[in-house]
Amino acid sequence: MIVSHKHRFIFVHCRKVAGSSIKVALAPHLGDDDIVIGSMNEIMKAGGSMNRAARKALYRPAPMLKALAARLAGRSWPEAANIGIKSYYKGRLSVNPPHPSAAEMASFFPEEWNSYYKFAFVRNPFERVVSDYQWRSRSTKKELPFEDYVRQLEQPETRGAFVHAGGVRNMDMIMLDGRIAVDAVGKFETLVEDFSRITAEAGIKGASLGTREKRSPRVDLHSFYGPEQIEIVSRIFKDELEAFGYELPFDQAAVGGNNE
Repeated sequence: MIVSHKHRFIFVHCRKVAGSSIKVALAPHLGDDDIVIGSMNEIMKAGGSMNRAARKALYRPAPMLKALAARLAGRSWPEAANIGIKSYYKGRLSVNPPHPSAAEMASFFPEEWNSYYKFAFVRNPFERVVSDYQWRSRSTKKELPFEDYVRQLEQPETRGAFVHAGGVRNMDMIMLDGRIAVDAVGKFETLVEDFSRITAEAGIKGASLGTREKRSPRVDLHSFYGPEQIEIVSRIFKDELEAFGYELPFDQAAVGGNNE
């Protein structure tokens, strides 16, 4: 997430919506006291640097120890710095600080939440779940059948190390007291256009995502889903599907079953 005091906005970083690319695009426009949680490694690799707020979070005993441990484990300095900064906010803001719920953000940043321009991006949950599953497979180097992953999303008490900490619904990051609490919501499917519109509304001049070079190649979603997975994802993300008009992105009649 980003809390920009310079431009008076909050970027709510929902999952698997090109949020790191959005942070990289916004980083050159941020002030020295603006808070960035997560993706600092990508910002630094793109030529950016830690501002005063990031250094203030990192250069404390516990976060610096986390960063040094990551370096000793073979992580690059940008990756280690990102780990250290996130650790500073872990427990203070959320169990997963880059992706806190709206309630957690409103509690931790009450003045900013009530007065700053807030925006986020969403994505078709059927696509996002697959994208997150593939990312987790790569990053953890662990194997877990997709059907087990989907079941664990619905049952947090059975969650293993493969499934990320914190909430699983992007709606929980943008809804408060039963209503959408951010000022603007863009869609991953129209990311470039929506990013331009929203940043203009936020008063951020010159921020650009370019041509989305980083976008992942499309995958055969049909090959991941059987009737059970469709039912579970439809149930978990019911609010998001309805609020943003998302539907199953393939013909459900052709599903044969992926539940072994």
